Amino acid sequence: MGLGPTRGLLLTGLMLAGALLLDLRWPRPAPRSTPGQLTFAARGAQGPIRGVIVVEAGVIAEVRISESSEGLDRRALHDRALLRRFRGQSAQGPVMVDATSGASVSARLLVDAVNQALRRGRP
Repeated sequence: MGLGPTRGLLLTGLMLAGALLLDLRWPRPAPRSTPGQLTFAARGAQGPIRGVIVVEAGVIAEVRISESSEGLDRRALHDRALLRRFRGQSAQGPVMVDATSGASVSARLLVDAVNQALRRGRP
């Protein structure tokens, strides 16, 4: 008798854990850019950070987060107050944004990702 069903559950759990680790570590492509937009992707403290920078008339009109798991509630970078701080800054970069209390590391990673995208290409 023994460990038949238990072994199967253990193997399934190990396979799921392995898949999750690969998913968190494996870089996925950033979202596609469209005219007036730049995409960015970075490795965050708790997983990938992906998003889009909307540029109008040479200034940042909006920063949108499409994927992030940062923060205790996994929504730290979806904070509207943080994202509004990018508005009106030159798309020539570098942008300067004060970090949000409690999410300073994640906010710094976001700012770095935005600056890297601005250096990489102009819309």
